[in-house]
Amino acid sequence: MSVYPVRKIEIGKWGFMPRLRHSPLGRWYLRNRARAMANVLLGEAEKLKSLGDHELLTRAQAIYTTPVGDGSKVAFDCSNFPLIIEAIRRELGFTLHPNQVMAAIAMRHGSMIELATGEGKTAAVTLVAASYALNKMPVHVMTANAYLAERDAEQAGRIVNRLGLTAGFLDPKADPTQRGQLYRKSMVFSTLAELAFDWLRDRLRITRDQLMPVMPRLRVALIDEADQVMIDEARTPLILSERVPGQTDREMVFRWAAQMTAPMIREQDFEITAPGAVRLTKQGRRQVTRDLTPQQAAIAELAVIATLRARLFHRRDVHYIVQEDEIVIIDEKTGRPMPGRRWADGLYEAITLREGLELDGPTKHVAQITVQQFLWQYERLCGCSGTMATAAREVWCVYGRPTLAIPTHRRCLRKGKPTMFYTTSTEQHQAVAELIDELRKQDRAVLVGTTHITTSLRLSRLLEERGIEHHVLNAFAEKEEAEIIARAGQIGAVTIATNMAGRGTDIKLAPRVVETGGLHVISLQRHDSKRVDRQLIGRCARQGDPGSYEFILSLQDPLLKRHAPEQRVKYRPSKRRFGEPIHGLLLPMLWRSVQKEVEDNHREARLSMIRRQHDLEEMLGKPDYL
Repeated sequence: MSVYPVRKIEIGKWGFMPRLRHSPLGRWYLRNRARAMANVLLGEAEKLKSLGDHELLTRAQAIYTTPVGDGSKVAFDCSNFPLIIEAIRRELGFTLHPNQVMAAIAMRHGSMIELATGEGKTAAVTLVAASYALNKMPVHVMTANAYLAERDAEQAGRIVNRLGLTAGFLDPKADPTQRGQLYRKSMVFSTLAELAFDWLRDRLRITRDQLMPVMPRLRVALIDEADQVMIDEARTPLILSERVPGQTDREMVFRWAAQMTAPMIREQDFEITAPGAVRLTKQGRRQVTRDLTPQQAAIAELAVIATLRARLFHRRDVHYIVQEDEIVIIDEKTGRPMPGRRWADGLYEAITLREGLELDGPTKHVAQITVQQFLWQYERLCGCSGTMATAAREVWCVYGRPTLAIPTHRRCLRKGKPTMFYTTSTEQHQAVAELIDELRKQDRAVLVGTTHITTSLRLSRLLEERGIEHHVLNAFAEKEEAEIIARAGQIGAVTIATNMAGRGTDIKLAPRVVETGGLHVISLQRHDSKRVDRQLIGRCARQGDPGSYEFILSLQDPLLKRHAPEQRVKYRPSKRRFGEPIHGLLLPMLWRSVQKEVEDNHREARLSMIRRQHDLEEMLGKPDYL
């Protein structure tokens, strides 16, 4: 049947023009050309202020009904920018500054953009998306999570309605009929996972049921927080599963595995080969597979390894929460719950039984695709982030997109304070509580960033004991997120948050808070990537406001526990008083070296996955998604 084709891309084999734009000369030329064009386009937008709303709509519709010319020329056409800039001014009450328009021009030319946090990336993304939509090219706007997608869709919808266009949010709970109606809109806001799963479901409809796809042809992908979507979330494939009829004896197998693993001893019965990975020793394998057939032994070994991984590496309120008698996975990158997602290889079943919950019916994998493969399906790909430059090399090698850094509109007033180190997390939390009390007396607002829910709850209990009013933003408080963020910039406000308060979070400051020094950000842990640390820091000192940040770390940092358990012992002082910070020139280097090692491991995992997929496609002669 007639459907749009599946595209196949080979890494690194990019054309002459993309290679030229990726070169230093190409970036210099594009930056200067974009700066000149931005001033011209803003001047043209200024002339449209005298138009009425109806006349503005009429001009936009005239562009929309004009026959679309050559595709390569349409891709770089910015002539409709003034109309959209004026629509943004009328709806939001401000005119875009030249740096935002520069970023939009570069994205329209197919580049990935680094625009500093607080510089207005969302408005620049809306400008590019509306520009493509006016050229009859449907746009999928992907962002870091559903909360940001829904927020941005609502704002963009009000803007593009002035131009006769439509925008919508892809609700994860929507049925196929609602999704089909949504995909007919000019702009669709969603997470990459929701779009990719719909694409996979369409492949099943086409090949298995001979039905037409729900999604239209993939034309333009515009990615906000692009480094998270294209890099951080691209380490594992997206797997689509479906229920299979009938029940099996899975529950009995996993209960047996729980009994079998209880007396097992590390290094004697099993080994930890990498963070999150377990392998049975010869002795352990003999215990597990005794008196079993080869088929039974394979199932038993899988269940035992999954049970060991659940016991060693996955903790409640850190890696998952229990809601309505169901395991809900916590996204380690965003701190947000991911209902409907499951771990593979028996891990989900092992954790479900450990929590005393009932297992659902069995499932099977029916389709999968990597993030890289899905993004390759789009004809046009661009995006932006506040921390894009450090990922520029991988983005170029994998996606063929050059990265351009756009200068800030205003001078950044962010101040960093020296990092403090403590031996235990108890001392660390007490030091943080004392600092918060001091900052509140100065009428400052404080944001405390943690990586785990348990850490946020422990610090919350300590602040309650001291009588310090505060709010906690974690996976349990997802419904109150907008309200908590709205209060986070008020006088004396204290907010403890997981990574939910990272990317895309804009904290508005009260005038008194600006006068006293702005928002102060305290980070209690280093993340797996420096880019995530920078995103948390970027919550302060936005749009020319003052702000400050500091790291208060302990040797019980989860990052060190996972990746450098032996090294951190060397830095523990032999004699010291409780609550006294520790010092050492090598302490900052310890965290930096561990972060670099983790980043290198993650990069190698992503590239290895792509290579394996490429080898499979070479063997089969075509992409294999089903």
